[in-house]
Amino acid sequence: MDSYPISSNSLEKFYYIDGTYLGEQYNKHLSDYHDWDQKDQADKWLLFPANCGEYLSLDETSLCNGELYTILTNKKGSIVAIIEGTNAEDIIKVIKQIPSNTRDYVKGVTLDMVGAMGKNRKELYLSKMS
Repeated sequence: MDSYPISSNSLEKFYYIDGTYLGEQYNKHLSDYHDWDQKDQADKWLLFPANCGEYLSLDETSLCNGELYTILTNKKGSIVAIIEGTNAEDIIKVIKQIPSNTRDYVKGVTLDMVGAMGKNRKELYLSKMS
């Protein structure tokens, strides 16, 4: 059972507990969600600079209902950033929050042929110098 995520409500039938109450207790007391440093902007972007690598991939995807997100990953498949939308300026603003010594480590960025993505790749390299 611990090899895949399950909801707290699904634990009810196995352990005879109130799954909704367990979920609330986890959210309010057991998890670090309330102290999470990205909670305030998490609906717009998430950033995980520790996942940065020498080679990155930048691509856009629609997760649900036509909402577009730009995802920056390393070649091992770890997420470096998820940014709402495909606006180059918004993406650049988030990427520039990665510390410059980490950005300097990047040797290459793979991306698709969308025009806005080309500007993002160029800016990623230029932001290393700032």
